[in-house]
Amino acid sequence: VQGEAFFCDYVQHIFLTNPVFGATAQQREMLWDEGGLQIHTTLDPRTQAAAQKAASANVYATDRAADAITLVQPGTGKIMGMAQSRPYGPGDHQTELNYNVDRLMGGGNGFQTGSTFKPVTAAAALQAGIKMTQSYPAPYQDDDPARRTCDGSVLPEVSGDENDSPSLVGPFTMAEA
Repeated sequence: VQGEAFFCDYVQHIFLTNPVFGATAQQREMLWDEGGLQIHTTLDPRTQAAAQKAASANVYATDRAADAITLVQPGTGKIMGMAQSRPYGPGDHQTELNYNVDRLMGGGNGFQTGSTFKPVTAAAALQAGIKMTQSYPAPYQDDDPARRTCDGSVLPEVSGDENDSPSLVGPFTMAEA
């Protein structure tokens, strides 16, 4: 299946970091390298092909920007597809950095979800009783407050964090956003 290398890389990282496959990193590495394993994954070839087609349809390997798509089956957490606009590899316009995962799994520092998360945020707001007419300020530039991550580390405040475009300023209602 085209583009599956990032998923395979993810599976390898899971295997090599999970003590169920050996008490030490060296034991896990040896088991991985010696072979003889049958590894059954959740990757669905049709879903993977669709994800790869979507990932490379409008963002090209030669573009400065890149995109990544992970398709997770609701209710199960099974990863059905994992794709990126740049092919896997060490060559020009390729990468071995998996944009779908964090640094511990061979990826980077992650990316903001941006506007793609608006429907999820809107659904949560509606469930909480917030009206679609509620208005929110949306300046071009604002200070992003310090936050604590799930593991307790602190992300520092970012002064002067900028929105995507100086012309996209609010206030906006939820419906307008």
